Amino acid sequence: MERMSNSLKFYVMERLQTSELWKGLRIVYSDASVPGEGEHKLLEFIRGQREDPHYDPNVRHCIYGADADLIMLGLSTHEPNFHIIREVFIPAHERPCSFCGAHGHQADDCPHKMEGKARTPPDEQPVQF
Repeated sequence: MERMSNSLKFYVMERLQTSELWKGLRIVYSDASVPGEGEHKLLEFIRGQREDPHYDPNVRHCIYGADADLIMLGLSTHEPNFHIIREVFIPAHERPCSFCGAHGHQADDCPHKMEGKARTPPDEQPVQF
């Protein structure tokens, strides 16, 4: 995690130390400073793990991303427990305003922009597993 931004490093390290849900997880971080496409770096890592004589074939893999090729690459691993988390697609006319969080308009037409006060929009995006 040497090249990881300080805020992300803090978030991950804090969760690993304090959250029961994160106990026993192994976090692998590879950002843009490491050459290659993310999906392919991930699959190279998984394939490399299989060469370890102590590799557990029931290990669970979970990747987050919106690229359609993740599904095909995930299937190509032949891993029994490979999961993909994606954000649910919400059409633009159904999304809340990114400035104020209200429905019925977008940030370009936000009536609160004239007031100069940004309201905190919801930061949670529904996901599919």
